[in-house]
Amino acid sequence: KLKVSERRVTERAEKLAQERLDELVPKLNERLKREFAEQNKNELDELRNRLQARDERLKLFEKRERDFIVKEEKLAERERRLELDAKKAVDRERELLVDKVRGEETEKWEGQLREKQTELDRVQQALERAQKAGASGELGGEVAERTLIERLTEAFAEDQISSIGRGKHGADVLQSVERGGTILWESKDRYENWSNEWIPKLKRDRDEGKASVGVLVTTVGPGSAPLRVPTYEDGVVLTPPGLVVGVASLLRPMLGEIVRQRRLYDKQESLQEAV
Repeated sequence: KLKVSERRVTERAEKLAQERLDELVPKLNERLKREFAEQNKNELDELRNRLQARDERLKLFEKRERDFIVKEEKLAERERRLELDAKKAVDRERELLVDKVRGEETEKWEGQLREKQTELDRVQQALERAQKAGASGELGGEVAERTLIERLTEAFAEDQISSIGRGKHGADVLQSVERGGTILWESKDRYENWSNEWIPKLKRDRDEGKASVGVLVTTVGPGSAPLRVPTYEDGVVLTPPGLVVGVASLLRPMLGEIVRQRRLYDKQESLQEAV
């Protein structure tokens, strides 16, 4: 009976222990789940915070990069504007300088015109006297040539003024400037109508004689229009008789530059003809 009683006690104790275990296991599982969930939540929150911090740093970097690009574009635009403003300023200065030089040259020409106006009357009077005396066209040409030589010799005593000579190949008068260079003069002031052969002939004579510049003295320009002031036409200078001394005064110190410009003009003309 004692053994049976002990067995029953043992079974009862095991049953109670099992029941107690059955009660504790769910609670333990629930506790473990809560702890695991809480741990996972903490880790997840930490990971989320790290990702958020990284995103914020990335956004900050992108913002800085955009700001840098914007600043770089603004700087480039500013440089372009500065360059454009500088170019405009240079162009304005150039225009002002050109206008100033043009104005000075115009005043110089006008001064020469006023000072030498009497020269035209002198030549015209000489031609009128020759015509009244019944001089032929050849005589009129000789008078114009002598008048040209006299005026140049009187104004530029230091230069060598020589006549080419009637019947000889070439222009009328050659002026050898003391400081170097020569001016070849062709007098056509006795003619009332313009000839398109005058300029080509003078250019040939100038080139063959290796003169620095050729000057055609005439009272009419292309198309037989009256010639009032000096002009530059197709590589030669045209001047009224009354302004011969003024033109020579302007040409003498510039003969070197005139030769360079004439060569450039002839080169451009040759290229245009080739095209």
